[in-house]
Amino acid sequence: MGIWTGEMKRETRLQDPEFTKVLDSLVKLKKIKQFVNIKYNKRKYFIAAEFEPSKELSGGVWYTEEGKLDTDLIHGLKVLCKKLIVRENVATSESLTEFINKSGVVNVKCSKEQITEILRCLVLDNEIVEVKSSEIGVFEKISGGTPSYRCSNKEGDPKVGAMASIPCGACPRINECTPDGIISPMTCVYYTKWLDF
Repeated sequence: MGIWTGEMKRETRLQDPEFTKVLDSLVKLKKIKQFVNIKYNKRKYFIAAEFEPSKELSGGVWYTEEGKLDTDLIHGLKVLCKKLIVRENVATSESLTEFINKSGVVNVKCSKEQITEILRCLVLDNEIVEVKSSEIGVFEKISGGTPSYRCSNKEGDPKVGAMASIPCGACPRINECTPDGIISPMTCVYYTKWLDF
């Protein structure tokens, strides 16, 4: 959506002075507005005033009006999400989105998908871990199977130890696992796959 000024010139076949005058008058009348296309940020793009450019063109909330990646916003959201996860022990993208939007800490309204993108960055940076809720312990307020995020220790740095290399270290049912129970190393499909590598 939107059109580049070069395409408009070619289609209208107007000379530069006339074209600029018409374009300026349409902007003043608020019939069209300019936006920055993140793929071609040196070109001028215009769109009808009643529309918003798609986030594929404008970059959405992650880009400034000048078409530059808003690293301050991204960094601020990453820090805020990590602090909230450390404080709450465990959080979901829904709870983080609700808190961030209600708090007014950032000047934009964030969607659940945008906060999930921030959480995914934190997971890839090994600052937090994604786990599925087991509805037990710290997960008792979160419905089972819901993707949740937590830090492994109080400082917020993930622990990496002997249990990290085997499936038991990341299993959400480890508290229910017993040698003679329904959930056990003998019946665990993940443990069997791990041993067969």
